[in-house]
Amino acid sequence: MTIYKLGCIWGKGAPDFYEMIKGKNISLSHISDCNPKKNSVILITNGHTVKAITILLEDCQPVTNNPELKDSFDEYRISYNNETLYAKSKWIELKPEDYFLFKTQDGICQIHKQEIHQITKSLMSKYMLSENLNQQIELLKYKKQIILQGPPGTGKTKTAKDIAVEMLGLENVQDLNNNGQFKLIQFHPSYTYEDFVRGIVSVPNEDGEGVLFKTENKILAEFAEKANENFLLSQDNNKDALQDKWIDDNFEEFKAKIEEENVVISGTISIFKVDNDCFRYGKDWANSSRINFKDFKVIIKAVINERLNKDENQIPINISVHAHYRFTYYLALLRMFFEKQKYTLTNDKTILKNYVLIIDEINRANLPSVLGELIYALEYRNEPVESMYEYEGKREIVLPDNLYIIGTMNTADRSVGHIDYAIKRRFAFVDVLPTDQAIDDVVIDPVLHAKAKGLYHKVAALFNEDKSKTVYLQSDFKSKDVQLGHSYFLVETEKQLELKLEFEIKPLLNEYVKDGILSEEALLEIVNL
Repeated sequence: MTIYKLGCIWGKGAPDFYEMIKGKNISLSHISDCNPKKNSVILITNGHTVKAITILLEDCQPVTNNPELKDSFDEYRISYNNETLYAKSKWIELKPEDYFLFKTQDGICQIHKQEIHQITKSLMSKYMLSENLNQQIELLKYKKQIILQGPPGTGKTKTAKDIAVEMLGLENVQDLNNNGQFKLIQFHPSYTYEDFVRGIVSVPNEDGEGVLFKTENKILAEFAEKANENFLLSQDNNKDALQDKWIDDNFEEFKAKIEEENVVISGTISIFKVDNDCFRYGKDWANSSRINFKDFKVIIKAVINERLNKDENQIPINISVHAHYRFTYYLALLRMFFEKQKYTLTNDKTILKNYVLIIDEINRANLPSVLGELIYALEYRNEPVESMYEYEGKREIVLPDNLYIIGTMNTADRSVGHIDYAIKRRFAFVDVLPTDQAIDDVVIDPVLHAKAKGLYHKVAALFNEDKSKTVYLQSDFKSKDVQLGHSYFLVETEKQLELKLEFEIKPLLNEYVKDGILSEEALLEIVNL
C-alpha cells in the first residue's frame, strides 16, 4: 500500500481547504512532490493531525482538466495550473477519537514510516467494516430477512452477531447473552416445522399413567409472538393490544392464586386443578368439566369493553359458546377475578423494539418443509397466516415488521438442501468473502503476521482461477464459494498457526480433493504448505 500525506493549508495565511475538497470528493497533489496513482492512500491533515483518509479512485491528473474547479481553487489560493494534480477519491472521515499525529513540515509527501502504515491500515479496516455493516443493516431493515453467504471461515456468524448488536442498540456481542430480543438457532438436516414453528409434544400425565399431547409454540412462533406484542403496543391505535396485555398479565397472577387456594364456584363444586389450558372443576375427576383459559379471557375482555355485565346471570352465545352453556361457573370465577384485579388502562405507547433471530447454517435444513406457510408470512409482514396446528384456541401466526431474520450459509457445502426460488425471492443474499485484511487487523506480531499472511496466500493460490497460472480449482466451482476464509489464519502464536495448519486447514483441503473441488495435483501443494 502506497500512502501519502496532504496538508490542507498551502501557504502562509492561506485558508484551510479541507471542507472544500471533502465536498467535492477529491484529493490533491503536486507534480513536483509526488504523483499518486489509483488506489493510493492519502492522509488528509490539519497541521499535524490526521482527520481523514482518502483512497484514490483514479490516477492523479492536472486540475486544469476540470475547469469547474477553478473558482474554488482561486478562492482557497490553490494554484490552478498543470502542476497541481487532483483525483476523485473515496473519503473516510475519522471520528475525533481516532485522530492521530503525523509530524512533518512537508505539505505533500510519501509516507514510509511503518508505524503510520499500521495505524492507517487498522483505521481503514475499522471504517470499511463499519460501512459494510451499515449497508447490511440498511438492507436488513428494507428486506426484513437476509442470508450471509460465503465459504468456511469468513466470519458469517460473527458478522450476523455484529449486525444484531447494532440493530438492538447494544454495546458488544456479550450483551446478546440472555437478551430477550435476540435468539440464535442452528439448523440441521433433520430439522422440521414442528421443531422450529409449532408442533405437538407429549408430556407426562400427572393424574395417572401414560402421556398427554399438547400443542406447543417453538422458537419462531414464540419469538414472533413476543415481537408482535411489542409492535402492537407501540402503535397509535394500541387500545386493543393494551387490553390484551393487561388481561394476560393479570390472568397469570389470578391463575397462580387459584392454584394456591380451594376455590368454590357453586355449592359443593370447586376448582380442583389448574391444567395447561383450563381450570378443571367438579366433585371428582370422572365428572369434571372445564373453564377454558381462552374463553375466560374472552369474557374478561367483554366486561372491559362493556359488552358483558359480570353481575348478570347470562353470557350471550355470540361472546363465547362454551361460556354461554356453562355461565354459572364462568360468571362465578369472573366475579372473583374482578374482585382481585382492578382494571386500569393507560394510553401510553410502548417503545418499538427490534427483535433479531439468527439462523446459523440455514441451508442445512429443508427450508420449504421447515417454514411451511410462513414462506408467505416472510413477504407479507403483519398479516396472520394459518398454522397447521392450533395453539391456545388460535391457528394464526404473525411475523411483525420489527422481527428481523439473519441466516448464514456455507456455500462450500454441497450436501445441504436446495434453496428454491420462492425462498430466494424473500431473502436478500450478501457475500461474506475471504480477505487478508483481517490478518492485518488481528495478528500484530510482525514475524507471526508475515507467516500467517504468507500461508493465507499459499492456500488462496490453490483456488486461483487465472489460467495463465496453475489452476487446481475444478471448472464447476468458483473460488468465492469454496476458498478457505481468513479465520483459519487469525492466531496469537506460531504454535496455534501450526495446529490450525495440520488439523484444520490441511484436512479440509484434502476433503476438497476427495470431493472434486480441487484436482489431485493439489495434493502435493497441500503437503508442502
